[in-house]
Amino acid sequence: MTKQEYTAFMRKQYGRILEGENAEEGGENKSAETVTLILKKGPNGKPEYFDQKGQKFLTQDQVNYEVGTARAKAGEKNKELIDQLREVQEKASTSEQMKQELEEQIKVLQTQSMTKEEQLLAELKTNQSKWEKEKEKLSKEHQEAVALWTEERIGNEIRDACSSNKAVSHEQIYGLIRAKTQLVPQHDDTGKPTGKYEAVVALDDVDDSGNPVIKKLPVDKAVARMREMTKRFGNLFLHGEESGVGKQTMYGHESLSMKSDVPPPEAFKSMEAYDKWAKANLK
Repeated sequence: MTKQEYTAFMRKQYGRILEGENAEEGGENKSAETVTLILKKGPNGKPEYFDQKGQKFLTQDQVNYEVGTARAKAGEKNKELIDQLREVQEKASTSEQMKQELEEQIKVLQTQSMTKEEQLLAELKTNQSKWEKEKEKLSKEHQEAVALWTEERIGNEIRDACSSNKAVSHEQIYGLIRAKTQLVPQHDDTGKPTGKYEAVVALDDVDDSGNPVIKKLPVDKAVARMREMTKRFGNLFLHGEESGVGKQTMYGHESLSMKSDVPPPEAFKSMEAYDKWAKANLK
């Protein structure tokens, strides 16, 4: 029990200030009032103190007990009120604004029966919860911003590579390689990250012996390599002069002489889908 609580309790008990309170509270510098106490045995055999008027004088332990009991009773009443407010708050018909107002009332009732230490602890937990929510919000916003920046960066590089390599449609190339493209951090000669990123494609290719391999190439080099692979991707790029009907100089192979040889839209859904179509249609 704090000294302020003790003083307030004694003022309620006796209607006067004890132990020189005037001097401590900044009032006139009066001498402390002297109280003569009479020692008696209580009903339980424990010593009890009374002043000359017969009013019971409580010891510090007794005051702590009385204050604790009063706080416990107030806490029980507050708990009943809190339960009632919770019931109203959980009803489906209660508006969001009303729920927030009820939550504020519940917090006030919860702190009324707390000690100062408990109030500080509750406030700390509330602040920690706010900080965690704010941290989660900022983290989500950061992830969304990174995702948007990544998509724009990769999309621009694919578009530029398609333009420089005379692709018929950058959307087709994008559909084939986007899922296999990632931004990779760059490093200097000592192996330390430079803070820069490069868009790299994991391109399905073949080695000098014709064995299938996966080559990790920058986007511009990957698209240039696709242009060289005329049997698989020849119809996706312009080669030489534009041809008329029935000619094959526009594309990188000789099989696209008829309209039926043009890949259907589903062939551009993935690299695997296009390879399947190319093996069945391109000779």
